[in-house]
Amino acid sequence: MSKAEPERGGGAARRLFLLGLLACTLLGGVLRLTRLDAWSVWIDELYTVQSCAEPARTPLSKRLGYVPTALSLRGQGIPPSTIPPERPETWRALGIREDSLRLASCWIGILTIPLLGLASRKPFGDRPALLAALLLAVAPWHIEWSQAARYYTQQFLFYALALTLYYRATRTRRTGWLIAALLALVLAFLTQPPALLLVGVFFADAVAAAWLGRTPPLSRRSALPVAAAALFCAGILFADLWRAPGDWSHLVTTGHQTPLKLLLGIVYLSVPSVVALAALATLWLARKRDGPVVYLALGVIVPLAAFMLLAARHYVALRYALPVLYPLLLLAALGLDRLASVLRPALGFTAAAAPAALLLTPVLFLDYVYFTGAHGFRRRWRDAYAFIDAHRRPGELVCAGPASYTLIARYYLQDAAPVRPLPATRAELDAWGRSAWLVYEAESIVEAGTHEAATADWVPGAAELKAVYNLHVIQPRATVHVYYYEQDPASHD
Repeated sequence: MSKAEPERGGGAARRLFLLGLLACTLLGGVLRLTRLDAWSVWIDELYTVQSCAEPARTPLSKRLGYVPTALSLRGQGIPPSTIPPERPETWRALGIREDSLRLASCWIGILTIPLLGLASRKPFGDRPALLAALLLAVAPWHIEWSQAARYYTQQFLFYALALTLYYRATRTRRTGWLIAALLALVLAFLTQPPALLLVGVFFADAVAAAWLGRTPPLSRRSALPVAAAALFCAGILFADLWRAPGDWSHLVTTGHQTPLKLLLGIVYLSVPSVVALAALATLWLARKRDGPVVYLALGVIVPLAAFMLLAARHYVALRYALPVLYPLLLLAALGLDRLASVLRPALGFTAAAAPAALLLTPVLFLDYVYFTGAHGFRRRWRDAYAFIDAHRRPGELVCAGPASYTLIARYYLQDAAPVRPLPATRAELDAWGRSAWLVYEAESIVEAGTHEAATADWVPGAAELKAVYNLHVIQPRATVHVYYYEQDPASHD
């Protein structure tokens, strides 16, 4: 056994580890399957349906991300080729519901727990791997994306596998593990291109090794496949940019959120107590320079720094940073394990377990918030359109903003005829000569960065507020407003 891999017991310890990992997986499965159909669809989930129906419209560097959802829909008797991509009003009748859309992401999220637990056992040890699996099972950020019909849990799985297997490969000098790590890296990139930032982590690891006087993680020979994988991914990304530069235009927009907001959002979603413990564990354990702590800290710092730099001028969503969660959890798990080893001989098992219990308390509280008042951190479009459907009279319009959000209106109303983009001015609405329901939410309007931002200025003073659908968390701009504008017949006589 390599000295880089922690010593462990025999068959009994292995069985105990597997039993604990099974318990973590069952817990994570229950949490991810709970209320899977309860949250409203998010606009990008409808884009997922369109991408499944027309794969050719998706860049090569993202196409793999839609394969699980496409296969899941086909397995439920909804062949993607039969879905009309521009007619979301027909999708619910086809059986495309919230839970059917999210099944693939959900099962990937569940399977991530045992797969990463097994991958982490050898390089990091039984207890840290099991503690990380427990933290991942209850992690609210991972639960959120396991309940969304997008590719983020798939990217998370491949990215975390690449991060973990690369560490094992470079510390044991095993070529097979290096090839497995690079394969996971390519799969992560083909799911979502920001996964390529992991190459920056590999480079930073080599720089850290030179600075700390350690053996280089890669020889010249083993560096060749790493360079080949990076060049392969870069070539595909360049081909995508050359073929359809417009598909990436949103990434060069500004005004989404500041680097500080991005950082605070990541800390909040990762749970502040977990982040704090990971930071303290890094400071405490980094003295052992040949251990995994420096590498895992780079696994957090490098992508986080890159995203914060990009956020200073360009569009960076919080969800892009989801992969930094796993090295954070591993650092917290290593800290808990080390703390328990210090406390148990002096104070006993109860005292040794107390830090883990204290750490889990705010995590479980945020899970409770997620499943109750926060409505899965999803804007409550379904509630808004159910209200409109119950009160709308024949001939009345439904105006949704920003313009792309008319997809959501058509999906829930199952009717395209009355749906129009939210007008930027009252005069534009008056010109249509029909009463209208106006539905919007401030954050989406602001993010759109278009003339629609002016809507928030005129609607409250001109229309009657009929309903408000809020998330009971610190996210005030995620409130869906429903207004009713009654057209004055005399103005059109």
